[in-house]
Amino acid sequence: MAGNPLFFPVTGLVIFLLAGSVFFITLRTGEYNGALAALIIVWGYCLLYGLADLSARFNFAVMTAMIFVFLLSRPVIACLYGQDWCYWSDSTICRSMTIILLGQIALFCGAFYIEGLAGGSEIKHTAGTLRNEAEIVRGLRFALAAVLLFTWTGCMAAQMYSYLSLRNYSYATMYTGLAPSVPFVFSLLSTIFPYVVFAYLATMPGKKASLIVMSAYILTGVPVFLLGNRTSLISKIVFCTVYFFIRNKLRVNTGRWITPAIKTAFIIMVAASVLFLGVMNYSRADKVASLETSMPIGVDFFYRQGTTFDTLCQGLEYQNRLESLPQAVSYTFGDLIDYVKHNRLTRYLFGADDIGTKNSIKIVEESNSLAHRLSYVCLGEAYYLEGHGRGSVYLLENYLDFGYPGVIWFNFLLGMLMSGTVAMMKRGRFLLNLILLTVLSKVFLIARSSSSSFLLFLVTPHFWIVVLGVLLASRLSVRLRSPSEDKSAVMLRTGRRRNVIGGETDRELFVKDNR
Repeated sequence: MAGNPLFFPVTGLVIFLLAGSVFFITLRTGEYNGALAALIIVWGYCLLYGLADLSARFNFAVMTAMIFVFLLSRPVIACLYGQDWCYWSDSTICRSMTIILLGQIALFCGAFYIEGLAGGSEIKHTAGTLRNEAEIVRGLRFALAAVLLFTWTGCMAAQMYSYLSLRNYSYATMYTGLAPSVPFVFSLLSTIFPYVVFAYLATMPGKKASLIVMSAYILTGVPVFLLGNRTSLISKIVFCTVYFFIRNKLRVNTGRWITPAIKTAFIIMVAASVLFLGVMNYSRADKVASLETSMPIGVDFFYRQGTTFDTLCQGLEYQNRLESLPQAVSYTFGDLIDYVKHNRLTRYLFGADDIGTKNSIKIVEESNSLAHRLSYVCLGEAYYLEGHGRGSVYLLENYLDFGYPGVIWFNFLLGMLMSGTVAMMKRGRFLLNLILLTVLSKVFLIARSSSSSFLLFLVTPHFWIVVLGVLLASRLSVRLRSPSEDKSAVMLRTGRRRNVIGGETDRELFVKDNR
């Protein structure tokens, strides 16, 4: 970073000031395509910053790419194809684009700041991920592998049960009360399984073992993917890709993870996935892609993913109607608040209501979920109750709660997290690694999800059950392997004690004890 003048602080400041000036001038004059071009310049500069040192800034680059996919792709593609994308009120267009601009700049500033901070003080990696001997770590991995097999079986059973129960119904049925409930045991194992995966990967196993575990993890997303839910599978693939880059950068217990062959395979896989998912957009609705779109299928895929831009605009357009609903405590921290207020233990101890997770009037009125409230307001009660929804946007939640300052601060902290992950994992502490990996499994999709969704695991018992189990297993391993001193040293020490009592020499006692 220091050697590249393109990313000197002054250079970045000049680019942001110039692009920002063009952005706000064109917004004021109603030239929205010009404002969009300025916004893309800012976004492109941030992406270049991530790509300039991809091994260290991969998380930041992925988050920046996700912002384009979900929030910028639709207006950009519409502009290139001569289609109208400014079909909202002037106030809504101006605010939505300003929110995206401020969010992207704040994300960059957070990443830039933490990288400079980490670069100023070298962080040395500790050899033992669990701060114990390699033998203990291997024993713990063996125990985790056994738990992995058990929970994976339960998880696959739960996913197959859902698939077989819903394969003949519409995709929206998954989000209504009509969807069958998975048996409790399978549901529990399915919930615990990802945390066991992250715990195993947090011990920094070898490449082959990691590939096997990650393949099993990805496989659990296939059944619901076949039902039409793409998010589950895509988020798992993104996480495994991120883990590859982290391990390639850390080089713990192994050499290079990313070879030229893997890079080539990855590019081919991404291109094939985009085409496949583009076709799936239509097959899920029983339509033929070639008859429905005038764009290449790959371009059409990004255009349809960009519907989150419309979600952001809808939230701003219908802000007054959202405020007419029962007052929410916070959208930004809504997932955390709702879980604490309505989880099973709270309901048992304090008689709290069970608002559920499916589309319902109860969850609209009593939850802090912007996804449910916005879907209810935008789509109407009847269509919403059939299982349809608009989702949420973390930037919108930040803005509705705290205005533009909230957008800036949340993204600044998010940028620090994205750029500081590898530096924190270099410390080699198991619990920190586990928390970071769990965060990375969810954080990249918040551009089309709620702000605190990637932190929800911190208040759930399932995560802490896995943590407690791992720590207990580690302590047990330490106790079982603690008599690791050399036998001669033990005998000599025992001999000295006897010498004090009985007067025998150390040598005589050592010879006697070794007969």
